[in-house]
Amino acid sequence: MEVLAGIGFLVYVYVLLILIGATLEFNSSKPPTQDDGRKFPPRPDNLKHTESEAAEPQQSIAASMEFDPSKPLYPNDVPNCQGSPESPGDIASHVNSLQPINGNQGRPKGWRLKLSGKMIIFLWIVMIGGPALVFLIDQNNRINLIPETIQELGTSNHEAALSRLVELGGHAVMPLIGSLNNENPMIRAGVVEALNKIKDKRAIEPLIAVLQDKYPTIRTAAVNALSQFEDKRTVMPLIALLKDEDVSVRVTAVDALSKTRDERIILPLIALLDDSFPTVRVKAAQVLVSMKDERAIEPLMKAMEKKDLPVIASLASFFIKRGRAGDEPIFIDALNINGTASTADIYLNSGNVELTKAAEIWAKTNGYKIIPARPGENFPQWGGD
Repeated sequence: MEVLAGIGFLVYVYVLLILIGATLEFNSSKPPTQDDGRKFPPRPDNLKHTESEAAEPQQSIAASMEFDPSKPLYPNDVPNCQGSPESPGDIASHVNSLQPINGNQGRPKGWRLKLSGKMIIFLWIVMIGGPALVFLIDQNNRINLIPETIQELGTSNHEAALSRLVELGGHAVMPLIGSLNNENPMIRAGVVEALNKIKDKRAIEPLIAVLQDKYPTIRTAAVNALSQFEDKRTVMPLIALLKDEDVSVRVTAVDALSKTRDERIILPLIALLDDSFPTVRVKAAQVLVSMKDERAIEPLMKAMEKKDLPVIASLASFFIKRGRAGDEPIFIDALNINGTASTADIYLNSGNVELTKAAEIWAKTNGYKIIPARPGENFPQWGGD
């Protein structure tokens, strides 16, 4: 592939040099001399050098010349000179008589550029089209090698192969889709990753089929790829994955569904509040709160009854606004076991004395310094809802 591109570039340079050479004209003419057959106006007869000029070179030119006042300075019988010295035509006739007979005579020897308008346009086309031709040759070679590049996804050359496929964009989509059923799971995973980066909608339906792959990592990769499209066709297949046996697949599916903002996901997410894995419950609860659907409030509040500390700590703002007298111990346990600096900050400014004291103790224990709230910061207040 690189060899062919190099050959194409060399051919382009060769053609360009030929075109430039064709526009250069070599001029070998000599400047005009007195002996080349052309006639020059003779020296006027009334200007005569004396012999004393040769004998006395230091003498001034004026002193070494004899002037005959009886003869005109520019006599009428001198070829190419007519009229009186007062006539401008006399000087012009002398100048014209010195012009070379042949138009090429008198130019200095050497190369000169001779370009017509059409040649300039053609040269521009060649200069721009040459590199474009080399690119097209290289691009065509890459397209022809797509099947081999896909096979490299299952080797140590994975990253380089993935990069080349992504650069090809739409040209690689159909061959990639055709490789989603490859027997090698590493190749399948690489194909899904490439389709994820290319983001071509032709891959939506084929990627939905990959959600049934037997390998959780490939199912997870397919979910991530589908989440890029935010297409309604993906909603129901992703909802089905909320019951997947693999926890990472379920969490990734919740993330993907949160981007759709589709009302159909509310009830399936409420069901996930009873999932056996805290990560899944927290993720589902966060999405439900962000969607602000009234149907989710009561199921979420059951986390207080079940003392689901990870959910309470991660959604401290939601629960503090709905806090009731006697719930403080549950909040304090949630802070001490699953809390973060953000949780403590909310407790500290909640307006509840017990939670404020608990936040101060937590901050001191975990090496945090308490500073006053900045102006404009709004924190949820205890029992505000």
